[in-house]
Amino acid sequence: MLVEAKYPTRFDARKYDEYLEKGFFRGASIMYKTQLLCIGSKVSSVINIRLPIKNFEISKSKKRVLNGVEKNFTVKVQPYYCNKEHDILYKKFKKKFKGFLYPDVESFLSLGSPFALAIFNTHLLEIYDGHKLIAFSLFDFGYKSCAGLLAVYDFDYNKYSLGNYTMFKEVEIAKHEGFAYYYPGYVLNNTNDFDYKLRIGKVESLDWNNGWSLKENIKKGDFLSDKIWLKMREAKKHIEGLGLNYKLYFYPNFSLGYLMEISSIFNFPVYIQVFNTQLGGDIYLFYDHFKDDFVLGRFNLVSLFPKSEKLEVSEEYENSVDLDLDIKECSEEIARCKNVTEIFSTKN
Repeated sequence: MLVEAKYPTRFDARKYDEYLEKGFFRGASIMYKTQLLCIGSKVSSVINIRLPIKNFEISKSKKRVLNGVEKNFTVKVQPYYCNKEHDILYKKFKKKFKGFLYPDVESFLSLGSPFALAIFNTHLLEIYDGHKLIAFSLFDFGYKSCAGLLAVYDFDYNKYSLGNYTMFKEVEIAKHEGFAYYYPGYVLNNTNDFDYKLRIGKVESLDWNNGWSLKENIKKGDFLSDKIWLKMREAKKHIEGLGLNYKLYFYPNFSLGYLMEISSIFNFPVYIQVFNTQLGGDIYLFYDHFKDDFVLGRFNLVSLFPKSEKLEVSEEYENSVDLDLDIKECSEEIARCKNVTEIFSTKN
């Protein structure tokens, strides 16, 4: 399965460890895992990572970051609570994020679920310059695992590497608690957007078929995103050869069909819209990697959420001409075949 979600209803530390072990990460009140993400105008493969803690020793360079912050500022660690200071700093910082955005910290952790905060054992790290909050991070405790969730900092204090500090400090806390692993989330195979997480040390990466292992280069391998992009380039070349007008779109909402278990929702991360074809109007071409088929079809727009429940989107997403942020369902499958050169002459 491309995307899988779990919906815990009560706190279970051992179960949380089990989810992390299998490649799930937390999104609000949901635990989910995905093989792919659309970050900007790109389809990327997700590489889950974790740091074994038992024999981990913090390096001199990391100690310098830790000492530099702790000599100059006040650091507090405690069970999670929310106040206006967190939201003010978060709303300034979230301009840095790409993609869908939570409106505030409470939504980031619960997305409106009244039970979410009781389902997880979430902790808060805060950094103060006098009485001014300049950074904070959120992280979960499992039974033998710690998972980083979010780090936010004031850009005016960049020289102190506060983002790195919160991550290094979470590792230090996890080691002090006797945990076996620290999970910072994931990196992506074809972009360095999340590579800062690799600064924590020698991480293990997860192969969904073969489990966790240490690799010299975790971004080297056969990735699904590379296969999909190769197939879409093949499709583009064929469409151009036919002299047809088209536009390629990346579709970050592809995961909704899996998360909401609605089979009709279009659930592939990239497609080509082909304009004014002989088949009547605009049609859509995509690659079905499950069956290794090219598919030609038609879409309908659907509305799944009230306007009040929709997430915000980053400015980059809002202004992108390559992203389709609408939610679509497959209304008709016109043709399906292995060879893209036959797709416009094949009908189901």
